[in-house]
Amino acid sequence: MKVYGDVERVNLATGERFRRVSGDGESRLVSCCDHTRLGPGIEREREMENNAADSVGSLVRELQRRDAMSAALRLKMSVNSVKIVADTNGDKTQEEIGLNAVYSNEEGSANKQWSKWTPAASLTMTISNPQAFGKLLPGQFVFVDLTPCDKDSI
Repeated sequence: MKVYGDVERVNLATGERFRRVSGDGESRLVSCCDHTRLGPGIEREREMENNAADSVGSLVRELQRRDAMSAALRLKMSVNSVKIVADTNGDKTQEEIGLNAVYSNEEGSANKQWSKWTPAASLTMTISNPQAFGKLLPGQFVFVDLTPCDKDSI
């Protein structure tokens, strides 16, 4: 006596269905008579595979671009000047901050390593945000990170 089970396997490429048949001391999968393809046609499937390959290529290129964009340069600088700019009423409107690269010739100094790789740098910036006034003071040391970005990045 042969016992036919429910559909157990479907070949998605062809749509062919298989079911388990047991009997006479054996169990095997046999093809069911009628079958309908469940997925897209072969041509569409190949097109989808090609599109996926193109998408993977685009993704790899984008990840490479982002990796290059994430490379940062870090400078250790000291605040050498803070100039207060006021309006005619004497109200502070801006701060002009002057920064220079740290420098040291002293053995064992952490700044000696910074001096080796960035022996000279200067930066002047104007701050007009009242909430940022007073954040930088002469004599302070700060890190300045330079990170590449797109022209329209926010």
